[in-house]
Amino acid sequence: MASLGWSAVGGQTQSAYVRGGLREDDSIGGHSSPGGSSTGSAVAVAAGFSPIAVGADTMGSLIMPSDRSALYTIKPTVKIVSQTGIIPITLELDSAGPMAKSALDLANLLQILVDPSKTTIPDGGYKSAATGSWGNIRIGILEPEKWLFDTKLVKYEKPATDQMLREWKQAYEKLKSVAKIVKPVTLISLEESTDNGRIKIWNAFDTTFKDLIKDYLSGVDNSKIHSLEDLIEFNKTHADKELPPGADNQAALLRAVQAKMTDDEYNDIMNSARELCGKNGIDKTLEENDVDIIIGPGDGPMFGIALTAGYPVATVPLGYLEFNGRPFGMQIAAKAHQEALLIQAQSAWEATFPKREPPPLHEIALN
Repeated sequence: MASLGWSAVGGQTQSAYVRGGLREDDSIGGHSSPGGSSTGSAVAVAAGFSPIAVGADTMGSLIMPSDRSALYTIKPTVKIVSQTGIIPITLELDSAGPMAKSALDLANLLQILVDPSKTTIPDGGYKSAATGSWGNIRIGILEPEKWLFDTKLVKYEKPATDQMLREWKQAYEKLKSVAKIVKPVTLISLEESTDNGRIKIWNAFDTTFKDLIKDYLSGVDNSKIHSLEDLIEFNKTHADKELPPGADNQAALLRAVQAKMTDDEYNDIMNSARELCGKNGIDKTLEENDVDIIIGPGDGPMFGIALTAGYPVATVPLGYLEFNGRPFGMQIAAKAHQEALLIQAQSAWEATFPKREPPPLHEIALN
């Protein structure tokens, strides 16, 4: 499998922060990885090539690279941003979203992206929510140790993990001094969100990908690739570039070609997943604890619960690993259509914690 941030066109995208670049012995989402898949968008902003960028997200593709580039992002509520032009994986989760170095820049870009007929935008636009104050926001905090990425994705490095755990907990203590309500909460686990593996949401997405990519390709000018089968064959024919060592795997595409599922099976999976992660996940945690937002580790899978529900998730920067310079931050989740609340929380975070640091590009040895 290719590393996050790799493409046949541009090769491997490197973090603007990580000393020494991507390690060959690292795991796919290890501490030297810039995260993905909206890697280029995040690194371009972090490195100063652009003040803002737009990325696309199905399951964490805005969140992970933004967290690892010390950026603010929001994966919006599904379908309030047009899906036109996005290379599709599933209409159930795909969305474009903004990336920026400040909450205000993020709010202004979000304003442009969101279709006002699909949600409620505050008077004065999203920028009016960037007050820099926590106000009456009630915060639920997740126990960091329980919300770390699996070590298969992120190779365990004790110094890095210890530092992140320490600084996440220090951030919680700081929040208690500036926000009116900050309390520990629990959230449905990843295992519970799939009913211990019974709800195979990615199997459902496999069954729709073939038709979605065909529709997308029909609108691409001057392309000889018109179907998923064409794409697979192209990769085989040009394997030296498309399937080089380390990225010589089309398993997901091959699986999608053969995937089959009835409409009833598909709807059952999607309805069950939405209910578990939405009504019985984010909603339940917020309502039972009487809080407005949930904050958890940026280097963790919390976004999977919110995004499966179709709800918005945001990132905020916090620290930089002594281990290799890589940024890390926190995630914030809220109910559907609560983008303005997330903007307020991001702007309040920005006012509460030290300013994000630009990358030490003079120290970075890129491969």
